[in-house]
Amino acid sequence: MKGNSRSPKKSLAALLLVSMFALTACSNPPADDTTGGTSSGQGTGGTGGGTTTTTPSPYKGFGVQLFASSDEGRANDIKNTFAKEGYNMIVVPLVVDSKTLYKTQVGPFATEMEANAMLAKMKTRYTKNAYVNSAVIKENP
Repeated sequence: MKGNSRSPKKSLAALLLVSMFALTACSNPPADDTTGGTSSGQGTGGTGGGTTTTTPSPYKGFGVQLFASSDEGRANDIKNTFAKEGYNMIVVPLVVDSKTLYKTQVGPFATEMEANAMLAKMKTRYTKNAYVNSAVIKENP
């Protein structure tokens, strides 16, 4: 590959390293990360079998979940960052084992198809954003 300083092996190794970091950060996001959407410290829920107490969400339908954390301030920081970009953002609380998890989502959308279309659009726009690239579609009861 003439003129390209990166070899395919180095690029793949860098991608794997970033992916491993993102996976580690999902289970242990740094407490002081307030970068608002550019960090890979992202979690999308999943509590490993705890007791989930569901309180009806004020947001019915589907959401593109970018982040989930017990830190409400962090969830709101991410919400505000994407809201400034013009997205309709919500923070959905979920109680798990007597602890509240705050899910930051784009939405709500009436159908899963609409949420998937938004996620595809965001992945095209934010190709390097860990929150967007790790996002999942969640239904809010």
